Amino acid sequence: MSLKAVKLLLLLMMMMMMRLWLLMVGGKVYMACRSMERARAAADEIKQKAGVDGNRLIAMQLDLSSLSSVRGFVNSFKTSNYLPLLFYLKH
Repeated sequence: MSLKAVKLLLLLMMMMMMRLWLLMVGGKVYMACRSMERARAAADEIKQKAGVDGNRLIAMQLDLSSLSSVRGFVNSFKTSNYLPLLFYLKH
C-alpha cells in the first residue's frame, strides 16, 4: 500500500472518530450524500456505534454534479439553523 493510500485511510478513520465523538457529546452531525439509500445505511451504523437517537445525525441529499441538487441542499441546510463543526461528504 502506498504512503498516499495510508494517509487517506488515516484521514477517513479520523473523520469517522470525529463524527462519533460529536454525536456522543451531544453534537449534531450532517452527512451530505449522493445516494440516500447508502446514507441511511451509514447513518444507522453510526447511530448504533455512537448509541444516539436519530435526530442528531442528519443525512441530506447532495449530488455535486447537479446544480439543482446543490441549490436544494443549500436551501434545506439554511433552514436547519445549525452551524456544523464538521461537515462530512460521503460519496
